Amino acid sequence: MKRQEKTRAELLAEIADLERRLADSEDTLEAIRNGEVDAIYVEGPVGDQVFTLKGANHTYRTLIEEMNQGAVTTTQDRTILYVNPAFAKLLQRPPQGLVGTALDQYIGPESEPVFETLCKEGFQGGARGEIALAEKAGGSIPVYASMNRVLLEDEPILCIAVTDLREQKRQEAIVQAERFSRAVLEASEELFSKAFHSAPFLMSISSIEQGEFFEVNDTFCRVTGYEREEIIGSTSVDLVFLSREDRQRLNREIAQNGRVRGVEVELRKKSGEFFTCLYFAEVISLKQGRRLLSIAEDITERRQVEADRTRLMTAIEQMDEIVVITDARGNIQYVNPAFERITGYTRHDAVGKNPRILKSGVQDEAFYQGLWQTIKSGKSWKNRMVNRRKDGALYTDETSITPVLNVQGDITNFVAVKRDITAEIEMERRLAQAQKMEAIGTLAAGIAHDFNNILSPILVDSEMVLMQLSDESPLQVNLRRINNAGERARELVRQILAFARAHDQELVAVKVTPLIKESVKFLRSSIPSTIEIRSDLDIDQDTVMADPTQLHQVVMNLCTNAAHAMAETGGRLDIVLTNETLGSRLPGMVSELTPGRYLKLSVADTGPGIDPGLQKKIFEPYFTTKAPGKGTGMGLSLVHGIVERFEGTVAVQSEPGRGARFEVYLPLMDEESQASKRMTGSVSDLKGNERILLIDDESWAVEAIRPMLEKLGYHVTGRTRSIEALEEFRNNPDGFDLVITDMTMPRMTGKGLAREMLKIRPEIPIILCTGFSEQIDEKTALKMGIRAYVMKPIIMHQMARTIRQVLGSLDAGNWKLDT
Repeated sequence: MKRQEKTRAELLAEIADLERRLADSEDTLEAIRNGEVDAIYVEGPVGDQVFTLKGANHTYRTLIEEMNQGAVTTTQDRTILYVNPAFAKLLQRPPQGLVGTALDQYIGPESEPVFETLCKEGFQGGARGEIALAEKAGGSIPVYASMNRVLLEDEPILCIAVTDLREQKRQEAIVQAERFSRAVLEASEELFSKAFHSAPFLMSISSIEQGEFFEVNDTFCRVTGYEREEIIGSTSVDLVFLSREDRQRLNREIAQNGRVRGVEVELRKKSGEFFTCLYFAEVISLKQGRRLLSIAEDITERRQVEADRTRLMTAIEQMDEIVVITDARGNIQYVNPAFERITGYTRHDAVGKNPRILKSGVQDEAFYQGLWQTIKSGKSWKNRMVNRRKDGALYTDETSITPVLNVQGDITNFVAVKRDITAEIEMERRLAQAQKMEAIGTLAAGIAHDFNNILSPILVDSEMVLMQLSDESPLQVNLRRINNAGERARELVRQILAFARAHDQELVAVKVTPLIKESVKFLRSSIPSTIEIRSDLDIDQDTVMADPTQLHQVVMNLCTNAAHAMAETGGRLDIVLTNETLGSRLPGMVSELTPGRYLKLSVADTGPGIDPGLQKKIFEPYFTTKAPGKGTGMGLSLVHGIVERFEGTVAVQSEPGRGARFEVYLPLMDEESQASKRMTGSVSDLKGNERILLIDDESWAVEAIRPMLEKLGYHVTGRTRSIEALEEFRNNPDGFDLVITDMTMPRMTGKGLAREMLKIRPEIPIILCTGFSEQIDEKTALKMGIRAYVMKPIIMHQMARTIRQVLGSLDAGNWKLDT
């Protein structure tokens, strides 16, 4: 088409416009030459651009500072000279922290090649393009960058202006997604309908504002129990399907975000039953308009399973028993805290390892092969097993290992439950030992009772004969030897009975030297001949307040322990008695003693000695360094307890390889106290003429004791049956001044006889004699009204003094037995 000719008027107007623009340009150039312009601001289709000019001052800086776009200037090597606040805000860093650093480090790795190209083109005149800045938090920021080269004091610099494209990108993505969703929805409405109705989740389409149901799927109806006709047109609140509070909470989230993602809610069925769902919702566009698509997944059963699993894991974590779970090859996958506490291995140490880390070497390979054959066949295995802790110590556990099978019947795991029974085994051993000691005590008590009956006539008759013989009789020596042997046998019986007595014995004045001599005789026959025994017992004073039987136990325990220490190599056992005076400053283990005079018993051996680390433990109950079955660990703790009861103490001195020395300190009795404990008077001073009823089921006992009492002037009626004696007493209660009865008798014991007699005549004095009885002790006897409690075998001077004390004609303090 032919170009249209311009009119004269149009041409003149164009010329005038060009002249005006030329004049403006000349004015601008003049202003630039004069330094009145800092920068040129140009608006373009891809963003604003700023061209700096030499001589820029505060006006330019203010413009750059206030820009919404980021601005940065760099040198040719891209060292940052200046950034405005908008650029610093993009990078989430302070402006002063950016100046002087390399701009390259703030460029996203994916944009480095593009950035390099733009910088080169920028220094050549100008460049524009899209790059990504690296966020401080690790993300990336898409920006549009405009780069221009300017001179600053004749040095070229690069001015870069960046525009944040994130919002633009987001909007483009949203638009694209909405378009795609709309296209998909429109193109597959039939497919959506099929998926909607056949989905295994509760699905519904409702209005956004009011929540009226437009459609629900079959699962929704089946789970809730509502018919579709009941639901359509109603709201969840109308149906009491969802609480008003939950509905408001979900509405707020939809209003803010346009969706709900995985919120747990409680829904109510038509039956009133509640169930838990994971709720999702999305605003979608349909032909009918914008609607709310809701999806609810019933997680009630899952929550129950999770709750059950949580309870199970909590129980396993808190169990005292060890729980170990392994894979099918036996590699540990889980251990509970009890495993860590008992074995010493942490969970980190154990997971991934094989349980053989606990292997002790006590069980042989056949034991483990049998274990694996059992559990590999799908059967459970139960047995005791000795394992080794991380620190090397052995322990015993009762183990149960069970295979875990999958639905196909294949073994996937093994679960082991292990209970540490080390302490139980030790308690069983101690109980067996205690039962053995109890049996020995019962046996000893029976033997002692019979032995007392044998000793009684020996002691009584020998005393009777001695009283009848003159002092010049040659039989005096033989009878006194018999009497002394009987006394020693009597003391031995008392020691045997100590096994069966639970109550404390009275402390009496004891001369220690004869007791030790007697112990050494017994010890010599029971220890190897390779052990030499030396004793030094020559001291001025050796009397202490003690129980003879328990003191004998102290001596025997210390000497036996010393002998055990030298059993394999032989050696020397030294027993020494000395008198010691302890002042106010007492050393070491005797520091708790009261200052004064003490008897020191030293028992030393030449054995291997005691490790310093064990010396503090040797007096603890059940502590022993002996092999199993070689001792109870009660010896030294028993010694310590007895000596403390005697108001003394035990000290130990030992070095490895140089033997051990145990020193027992016991308070010495002073001369005045000893004198007061000695007997005064003679048997002839203990005569009387009272009437005595004597009862003992052993006829020889009555026959032996009655002449002794008659020799002292008493009128004695003897009976061997307690029932007959009670009947005689009942017929003539005032015919007797004293009753002496044995404890152990058939049909009626001495305790029962005494009770019946006291009912008849409460003030009647009664002496109870016994060799041993678990039914009564001295304290119980005195409490029920019995006047005296005499241990068999009966000695004449002991019985004579007891009778006079009971009848009230003798001061008990003057007639303590000399033990």
